[in-house]
Amino acid sequence: MTSVPSGPSMLRAYAPAVLWALAIFVASSIPSNAMPRSIILSQDKLLHMGVYAVLGFVLYRGFRRGQDWRWEIAGWVTFGVGVLYGASDEFHQHFVPGRSMDVYDLLADAVGVACAIGVARYLERRRTRPA
Repeated sequence: MTSVPSGPSMLRAYAPAVLWALAIFVASSIPSNAMPRSIILSQDKLLHMGVYAVLGFVLYRGFRRGQDWRWEIAGWVTFGVGVLYGASDEFHQHFVPGRSMDVYDLLADAVGVACAIGVARYLERRRTRPA
């Protein structure tokens, strides 16, 4: 049986994911006509993948540390939470002037979360592999 982490360790585990999700929400609240133009922003789907890869990485890290779950469970929960957050973000953008819901954005979000889980698992295995 695993122990339940204490308050401070739970905060350390989940704070990065909560802060990143808050940053995504704030950025999604900016009307499109107020968004700065740049070469990066013209690559919308890559931007979605990158932003949600970060979310996926910090979520996975949080679930592994905060819940002490096996990697398979942490991976599936990370994917579910990341995609649900992406869907809620797309719904939120429906109400922001100049923004809209886009299923392809959600697909890019899901790909980003999945890639992050793969990278996080690779780094875990590499860190725990005997020399």
